[in-house]
Amino acid sequence: MPKVSIIPWSSKKAPDGSVPLYLVIRHGDERSTIAIEGVRMHPRHWNAARQEVRKTHRHHHKLNLYLKSVVEKAEEAVLDVLLRDGTLSTSAVKELMQHTEKPVAPSFFDYFQKRIDEFRDRYQFGSADVYRPVLKKLRDYTQTIHHQSDLAFDELTVAFLRGFHTYLVKVHGNNQNTVAKNLGYIRAVLYIAIREGHFPQEKNPFFQLTLKTKRAKSNRLTIEEIWRIEDIELEPGNVNDARNYFIFAFYAAGMRISDVIQLVGDHLREVRGVWRIEYTIVKTDDPSFSMPLLGKPEEILRNYGWPDIGPNEYIFPIMPKRIRPGTEEAFKERKNKTSLINKYLKTVAAKCGIETRLTTHMARHSWAAFMDESNLPIQRIQQTLAHKDAKTTQVYLHNLRSGMFDEELIRVLNRT
Repeated sequence: MPKVSIIPWSSKKAPDGSVPLYLVIRHGDERSTIAIEGVRMHPRHWNAARQEVRKTHRHHHKLNLYLKSVVEKAEEAVLDVLLRDGTLSTSAVKELMQHTEKPVAPSFFDYFQKRIDEFRDRYQFGSADVYRPVLKKLRDYTQTIHHQSDLAFDELTVAFLRGFHTYLVKVHGNNQNTVAKNLGYIRAVLYIAIREGHFPQEKNPFFQLTLKTKRAKSNRLTIEEIWRIEDIELEPGNVNDARNYFIFAFYAAGMRISDVIQLVGDHLREVRGVWRIEYTIVKTDDPSFSMPLLGKPEEILRNYGWPDIGPNEYIFPIMPKRIRPGTEEAFKERKNKTSLINKYLKTVAAKCGIETRLTTHMARHSWAAFMDESNLPIQRIQQTLAHKDAKTTQVYLHNLRSGMFDEELIRVLNRT
């Protein structure tokens, strides 16, 4: 009579110490093994003599019921194969089992990873880059605190998430806003799962959780400090280039540095006798940002060879020519170059006597604040730069596209 048992496969140990479970089928002198898909655990949780998961595992009862059903299914399949073929065939046993054998519960980790992979497939490398460390923290917490290598959807309870909150503060030293962002990314993934029918809305733990944040101080420069940076004499080189990128970003309506870095000749277009900056915003993928080319940005562009720049050539000499925009390589290069520009901006700030920590992103906040102080109807624009409301963003972008702010921008931002 064939015998079916379960063993932990110690030679396939993962970095977290978990191992897969295998079915072992013995019939006479024959011995075959079949992996049990979807189940991994630390060997200390397995009782080989009793062929069951120990009570030290928080889901021992559920796992034991599942594993018992797997063994019973395997025994039935073994007998069916022997009666049909007269010999034991592992592939035939697996074929009979695979129609009903499923993991014990949907894995939230696997689902989270699939969302990250989807970001990459859609070339949303920035989103993949911020979700990835959250998944790693969640895995570390589950392994360290709960001694599990996986996390089922129904384990995402209020108590679990509150424990994760405490873990982020005590172990990672995350502040209130960072904790809220981490939990917010988990919530976003869970909401997608709910919409796809993988998790019931009535069990949503975020109904009972409030993601509290503190209003972050928005560092900005005064217009006098902007002019000081603009006017200072600098030797040609990296520091001077960083200053130019910053000033260009400010006068180009607080353009993100990711867009400045990837500006190409085709993004400058003459419309009815007026040169305009028109490009697709990298972060929001909006295809029709447009504003008039003001005097200072035009001066900076001409210093780098514009308009004698090919339509697909980078205007600023910071991105390698071989790297195509929109690729993962371009994303990584932009991150590295942004850090480098911020490093050189420290030198610019020191030379200008500016004590505020100068970064590329400060051009956006400074532009928004200056617009507000100039009594223009741009409160919506300021909200947009702070990423408060997607609807406000659409209003802002529509107004810029339609040329509604052209005269105001020229009047306020031209120093004359």
